[in-house]
Amino acid sequence: MREEILGKIRAALAGQLEDHEQGHGLRPVADQSPNNGAAQLDLDDVVQRFETELKKVGGQFYAAENAQAACEYVLNLARSQGVRSAAGWDCSVIRDIGLVEALGGAGVEFIADTGGDGFIKRALDAGLGISGVDYALADTGTLVVLSGPGHARSVSLVTPVHVALVKLEQLLPDLNDLFPLLKEKGSLSSAIALITGPSRTADIEMTLVVGVHGPQQVHVVLLS
Repeated sequence: MREEILGKIRAALAGQLEDHEQGHGLRPVADQSPNNGAAQLDLDDVVQRFETELKKVGGQFYAAENAQAACEYVLNLARSQGVRSAAGWDCSVIRDIGLVEALGGAGVEFIADTGGDGFIKRALDAGLGISGVDYALADTGTLVVLSGPGHARSVSLVTPVHVALVKLEQLLPDLNDLFPLLKEKGSLSSAIALITGPSRTADIEMTLVVGVHGPQQVHVVLLS
């Protein structure tokens, strides 16, 4: 099953490359380096590198074969945690896979960040936080999130479990590929959050505790 899913990811990435060559697709990972030094990079290796590094820092990774599989993963996670409500971004990546309806059908209320007052307070009571990302860095398993309307950073900070939905074209090899894109978008500001695994802290005796200043679990669902 794993090889089948990765095979479909490879096929999807190949499609992105073909679209880009025809001039009407998003830039694939291999073309995002400013000096094109990553042109020969195996895109499948980027996916596997991201998975490896994410797991090293305590995160969980799931490559979804389709929208239904992505929803089922989130639903199973919600059931295992006894979640009654989930706080999330008001964004297309969540809506397009039908996740809001799937959660509602399972009896889980979805609290969307629509910009109204009281969202953070309600998010504090949610058992699950669901967001998209702006980019994901393969070399460290890091999620890059730019806050803005409908994209509250609290979704990835105040809930005990954070689920991030990542699209293939959002994967980048490393920071060297990230900063030119942020500069191009005019997004170099304090509104950038870099999330590398669950929250960690240690006392003076170096006793590591997970989940004190953020989620205890971080799950990344890769959408093909």
